[in-house]
Amino acid sequence: MIALANVLALVLAFALSLAAFARNGEAPHHVYSALKDLTPATTLEKLPDGTPALRDRVGNLVPLKAYQRVASASTVADALLLEFAAPTQIAAFTQYHQGAKLTGHRYEGHPQIDAVHDMDGLLALHPDLLIVSTLASGVRVERLRETGLEVFVLGEMTGLSAYLDSALAISTLLDRRQLGQAYVHSFTRRMKSIAKDLPPSARKSALQLVYYGRQLYGSGTKTSYADVLDAAGLVDLGSQRFSGWPELSTDQVLALNPEVVVTRDGMGAQLCVQADLQQLRACNPATGQIVELPDELLNDPGPLMLPTAELIHAAVYER
Repeated sequence: MIALANVLALVLAFALSLAAFARNGEAPHHVYSALKDLTPATTLEKLPDGTPALRDRVGNLVPLKAYQRVASASTVADALLLEFAAPTQIAAFTQYHQGAKLTGHRYEGHPQIDAVHDMDGLLALHPDLLIVSTLASGVRVERLRETGLEVFVLGEMTGLSAYLDSALAISTLLDRRQLGQAYVHSFTRRMKSIAKDLPPSARKSALQLVYYGRQLYGSGTKTSYADVLDAAGLVDLGSQRFSGWPELSTDQVLALNPEVVVTRDGMGAQLCVQADLQQLRACNPATGQIVELPDELLNDPGPLMLPTAELIHAAVYER
């Protein structure tokens, strides 16, 4: 188990590391001239009338213009609006952050609504752009478009590349593409730097496990968990065999037998008290360990991937 008293400090340190780019507006162009767009999904296109536009994940072209009232129906968009939007540009965040212990304070002072389902509440805020995820109903999105509201669909959050793709897309929509490129560059560099000095032979095997009811779940490829464990310097056994969020039997977990299990706060004891799982290497302090983290960190497919990976790395390799 690990102590997490400094989680907020890590999150704050990351935010401050990028604040210098935005403190006095955009930096001179030459600072970013060597950076290239890292994701082809954010290539600029044009509407029939010649207006520059960005194609979203479902194929719609969204014009690039001076958006003044941006609303979010995505937790990833919430975090990225804090990075790239002026406070006066933010019309609403999602409701997800209400009561969040680690980051809830960052979203205070703005409406927090269910932008997709509470259409009347959303339209009352007079947004000119709504950013949604794939969880949004297609019918509702089309009804919102019929009102004249521009809607940009980010797509499914499948890990680090999807998050960085979203960062570049949102920064482009807000006319801060160079800042978005700097963000992508910085975030990528920091994720890669966490375990850069750890040789492959020293990397420990790991598995993300969590109970929902009586069912045990892991994680595989195309998830933020896979990228976090990799950045932390671990060999993710789940991503070698599974995709998404597989249900796992105790026999499957025992066959994988990781040295490290990453789980939510308070669940390590629940896992290791099970008679079938007591023989796991991770349940024996002499042969492995359990790393517990708050759900708010583990389940975040956005900026908290960085401090989460840093914490896991420190827990496993800096004891």
